[in-house]
Amino acid sequence: MTSAPAANPIEYRFLGAGTTTRFALLLMLISVASIAMTFDIATVFTANDYDCILAAGGDPNQDTSANWTLIDRWDLVDQCAARYQPGPPAWLPLVWTVMVFVAAAGVFFVLPAWKKRRGAMVSLASVDKNKEIHHHLDDLIATTGPAGAPRPRIDFAVAPTAFSTGAVVFGRTTRPIISLHNGLLDVRTSAPQRFSAVVLHELGHVRNRDLTITYLTEALWRAFLVGILMPYIVYYVDYLAFKPAYWRDDTPEAAWRLAVAVLLAVVVYLARADVLRSRELYADLAAKDWGADRSGWPSSSPAVATGWAARAARNIAELWRTHPRMAIRDENLKEPAVLFGVQGLSMVLAGAAAGLGNHMITEFVPGAGYTQSVIPQVVELVEAGMIAGVVGFALCRAVSYAMVIGRPVLSGIRAGLWLGIGLALSELIADDIATARWLPRQPVFLLLMVVAAVVFAVWTTRCALLLARVWPGRTIRPTIPLILVPAAAALASWLMWWDRNGAVLVMGVWTDSAFLRRTFWAPVAGHTGEIWLADRLWAPALNLDDLWLAPTAVTLLWIVPLGVWFARSREATPRWIQILCATADTPAPQPGPPPLRSILRPGLLSGIAGIGAVIAVLAYMHTWRPPTPKVRGGEYDMIYETWLLVSLAFTAALAALTTGARGHRFRVLTALMAAQTASLVTMTGIAVLTWLDGCIPPLTTLASSCRWHPTAMDPLLDLIPAAVIYCAIAAFASVAAVAGADLVRTEILKLPPRSSSARPRPETLSSRRRWVVLLCSAAVGVTAVTGWRQAFGANWKPQALPNPTSVMKVAVAPISSHTRTMQLVAWNLVGGKDLLIRQSRVEREMSKALEPSGDGTQDTDHKMLSACTDLGKIADDADKFFRVPVPAIQTTWQRFTTQAQAGSSDCLRVLHDADPPNKTTPPPAPSAPISPAKSLDEITNAFETFETVLNQMLAMMPPNQRNTPEHH
Repeated sequence: MTSAPAANPIEYRFLGAGTTTRFALLLMLISVASIAMTFDIATVFTANDYDCILAAGGDPNQDTSANWTLIDRWDLVDQCAARYQPGPPAWLPLVWTVMVFVAAAGVFFVLPAWKKRRGAMVSLASVDKNKEIHHHLDDLIATTGPAGAPRPRIDFAVAPTAFSTGAVVFGRTTRPIISLHNGLLDVRTSAPQRFSAVVLHELGHVRNRDLTITYLTEALWRAFLVGILMPYIVYYVDYLAFKPAYWRDDTPEAAWRLAVAVLLAVVVYLARADVLRSRELYADLAAKDWGADRSGWPSSSPAVATGWAARAARNIAELWRTHPRMAIRDENLKEPAVLFGVQGLSMVLAGAAAGLGNHMITEFVPGAGYTQSVIPQVVELVEAGMIAGVVGFALCRAVSYAMVIGRPVLSGIRAGLWLGIGLALSELIADDIATARWLPRQPVFLLLMVVAAVVFAVWTTRCALLLARVWPGRTIRPTIPLILVPAAAALASWLMWWDRNGAVLVMGVWTDSAFLRRTFWAPVAGHTGEIWLADRLWAPALNLDDLWLAPTAVTLLWIVPLGVWFARSREATPRWIQILCATADTPAPQPGPPPLRSILRPGLLSGIAGIGAVIAVLAYMHTWRPPTPKVRGGEYDMIYETWLLVSLAFTAALAALTTGARGHRFRVLTALMAAQTASLVTMTGIAVLTWLDGCIPPLTTLASSCRWHPTAMDPLLDLIPAAVIYCAIAAFASVAAVAGADLVRTEILKLPPRSSSARPRPETLSSRRRWVVLLCSAAVGVTAVTGWRQAFGANWKPQALPNPTSVMKVAVAPISSHTRTMQLVAWNLVGGKDLLIRQSRVEREMSKALEPSGDGTQDTDHKMLSACTDLGKIADDADKFFRVPVPAIQTTWQRFTTQAQAGSSDCLRVLHDADPPNKTTPPPAPSAPISPAKSLDEITNAFETFETVLNQMLAMMPPNQRNTPEHH
């Protein structure tokens, strides 16, 4: 029989308080924010890349996705910034951040003395002359531990000017100081229960060893606020008020950066408040365990019935408090559910903090923005680990506590929604997807982030419940890594995809339907609809080499819970719950997992159906099979693989729908297991049919004859990464559809809930274990083959596909004449003017060389040789430099470089042919003899074209910028 929750005096720290994890998140967030903010401000004062972007043709009136189209040479932008606008040295933000942490350490060590001085505290010995208070305190300290146990060293002080009946503990864990208020000493004899309760509460802080973390949190917050946050906010407020006139349209970007700072301040403050608030609740519970009388604490007045708006406002205000309201403290003493609850705003903050940390690291670390860099993947792994460590751990604690007290276990949907909102908010406010815009072009795709977070939270809660239900150990702690590692791996895989493909969708960029036809060789006539389908299925998976973790993550998501069926069946309450409830009534056991046959049967049958679908695909592809192998290797092959992928997704969806229709709480896990089982069966069928390709005439597709083909398995191996991912997506989508139908059935149609149809027939342990080992071995084998293929497969097709940004186009607005002028000014500033000066110098040198000076032919030839060589080098450097951002001038400039190259080449040819026998001039490429008159005409034409370029530029330059080199 389930006991009332109040009668269950369990050890409330059985999974830890989570304070250390929250402090680690806070520490990491402050570190990343400090480095990124310092680097940002230092970059502004040392350099910026505005001129380089303008010179490359960028338009500040348009967002990032449009500038992808306008700027085709981002490598030149980087080279330009490195030469003309270098950023600050990497050590500068690091040193400043270290200084901030040193200041925080100083505050931490000075804080006890400062609190003593501010509170005018005196030692207890100066007040307690006859040692009565000391004896009373020693008796209270003795109740906090068994007899003979070492006692903590505690310094007691008195605050004579504090007339409240309270106390405060501060200092460090190894040297705590408890300050007793003067009002508390006054009631020691008249209300001893009050005195004991307050002192035991402060001793609870000492026993929980939370002092160091608490005051480190305080010191870090103050140092971060003064040394980092306030200068950053002041700078951007000043920038928005007095920003440069030449880059008028970066207001959204600057405003978003200011919003990032404000959000970081909110996140850090609320994380700080959460650490301080939770420690108070734990100290209350410790004092209660030592016999503190609840009447010793002031009680809250009865709650007044209010509307939902007032309740919501009160709950939000509670998150800003460092000490919880007395109503919450009273409820916590009755049942500590608040310590194990999953609060929505906490989930939002965790998602926002992890997402902002990701963006700040990738912005600060050099080279992190390149798709070939390993740095973003490491950062995404860290971000996923942070989310799993904070959110996943909180979900596991909530599930375990609900099982202990016999309460319904949370589904994880609400927590996932709040987490997804935090992640989406970090994407939006970080401004990587809406630069120069207030909102991205397609914000609806941010819902994908919310969906991914819901899947993460639901899987975590269901897996935690499943493992906790059958775990045979004395403590539940060993199951936590088994749950969090797969969840973190899956989340990291999702983040890797999102940062390369998903964010592009939010920007409003999408591949056109003909991109595969431009990418693959050997096109086929017609089949437009199938090409469109192939485009939509394969385009999101273009960078599968970056998603190396995804197949492993999906495998872990279903083989970890599958291992439960390897254990013995346990109908009784798990041992770890019995130990926790040793002094109370044991709660009724939670429902156990369904029979393994209810997972295997739908999986195997759906896999057989999938093989039938594959046979139908082969028969269809055979009907329009191209006659030559070369043509079959192009679009025909891609359409063939696309239909195989559709067949596998259909197989997974069918298995998930069949399994998910059974109304039990583990259907998310069982549907995923059934879907992956079905996909393994179908892939086995594809492998057999691939080996037999050419031997069954109606099903022949790629092969030309019935013989062993060394590359016959290439299509299947190419298919595995995408198949594993899409089958998992199909499984989750099918379960969501079934759950939605059940919600409509029960909540709208008011029909009774669907009961499980699985018959509880007994299953032998040996048969279950054989199936578990077989499925796990197959899954691990497929994952290993996929990993080997990704690492060493030279012909892996997705690696040969272009980056999505190279085939994605977006509408570009016309560029204004003002922007064109600023682009031309920037082009001159970052290297264009150097080219113009060099060309003017060459003209002067040639003019002097051709004037009759009496220096002799040899000296004239030497000057002409130098001038002609410089002319050709100028033309070559111009081709390697930015195009002139004004199209009309670029046309003339291109004509000049072409003429200059031809004139330089012919000039060198003439000089070589006219050189005396010592041949001091280097021989040019062999060609027909060139007349000196023709060479001179070519050079003259180049000079005249250059004159036209100068005149065009002067016509566009503002008056204060008309310092273009004078032509002679």
